[in-house]
Amino acid sequence: MSDRRFLPCLLALLVFPLAAGAHAQTTPEPLTLPRAVEMALARAPEVAVAQAESDLAGASAGLARSRSGLEAFVATNPGYSSGLPVIVAGQVPSVVNVSVRQPIYDPSLKAGLWTARAAAEERQSALERAQSETARAVILAYGRVVADGTLLAGARRALEAREAMARRASSLAAEGRATPVDSDAAYVEVARAKQRLLDRTLARELDEFELKGLLDWPSGKTLTLAEDALGSMPPPGSGNGETTARAADPETLSLEREIQSLRAAAAARSKRLQPTVQAEAQYLRLAKYNHFDDYFRRFRENDFSVGVSISIPLWSSGRTEGMAAEARARVARAEASLRGRAREVDLAIRRGEADLARAASQEAVARSAEAVARERARIGSALAAEGRGDADGAELADLALIRAREEVANASQAVLAAQVSLLASRGELVSSLVAPRGSGRAR
Repeated sequence: MSDRRFLPCLLALLVFPLAAGAHAQTTPEPLTLPRAVEMALARAPEVAVAQAESDLAGASAGLARSRSGLEAFVATNPGYSSGLPVIVAGQVPSVVNVSVRQPIYDPSLKAGLWTARAAAEERQSALERAQSETARAVILAYGRVVADGTLLAGARRALEAREAMARRASSLAAEGRATPVDSDAAYVEVARAKQRLLDRTLARELDEFELKGLLDWPSGKTLTLAEDALGSMPPPGSGNGETTARAADPETLSLEREIQSLRAAAAARSKRLQPTVQAEAQYLRLAKYNHFDDYFRRFRENDFSVGVSISIPLWSSGRTEGMAAEARARVARAEASLRGRAREVDLAIRRGEADLARAASQEAVARSAEAVARERARIGSALAAEGRGDADGAELADLALIRAREEVANASQAVLAAQVSLLASRGELVSSLVAPRGSGRAR
């Protein structure tokens, strides 16, 4: 091989891998349904707000729990008195002051802790509801975008079939074998097919815009979906019935834990005698310049003191009774919410199972009709190729097949919606698609 022929071949071998690599980099990675749900949960404003509120409630519960723990302080209290040594700024003047405090018994602290835990459970339930609603919206939007591709392709094929029929009708009218009205009617059907194509195009653009908004998709980046949403959905868990659904429903579980905390808070608030007991130990490093040794015969610079404070309230102007009534009202509200949630879950499970069975039956019928329409379209094409049958037989059979496929797509969307609703009612929608996310639940 000469040098003149070898040089172009060498350049081609060098450029081809670079071009292939550039093509691989520009090809967008298909987006799967679980990944779409995960992205939406990480970026949805509603979930972010609910997560922040849950974290705030968890932090409040942690703060309430810390109030019953041991406290230690180190300080200095410099001061001077020319006469009798007195307390200045709430402390005896000292070089170093070390204090240790430990609440031993305080019903108000316990009640505050249980109330804070109940609030944390309520916020956690709100977070799980926000996650479930976000996942539901993403799944349905994902399914609509996938179905829009099938419907849009069918609308294009229907337009092509109508245009072919209109051209044939126009030729027949020109030959005098059909009336001009037949030709005009055929072109009206073409206009209708164009309108349906426009409707399908706008519907797909709107559904894709909604999905991109839910995902916070970067502007200008192509969105490519990897699979059919219905094929990615896991089936509902085993164990049909309301009892299984209640055991799996996150809101029911949160309400049950909230009721336990509120009952403990109400019990603490309702005690007639509510003393507080607190232990404290203190070390003071005193200085002689305050004349302590002049006034105290047994003065020592190192002063240790340990004591227990016992306080028994005698009269609170109705505050104790008011807090107890408030705690009991919180318990009653949570119990009523739990009963209402139980009814909602029972009804949602029954309705979801019925809707899923109905939608699955309709999808099976639609697929059977599609199989029949596909066979008729095949026969119509074969007859048209042989010059037999109706002149528009092939196009009419193709239009019937397109309508059958549209019915299958719509039936599949109904199955997807019913399955999503049933999984959400069982509390399995998010956990069945993505790994469990960290929660702000306080313990």
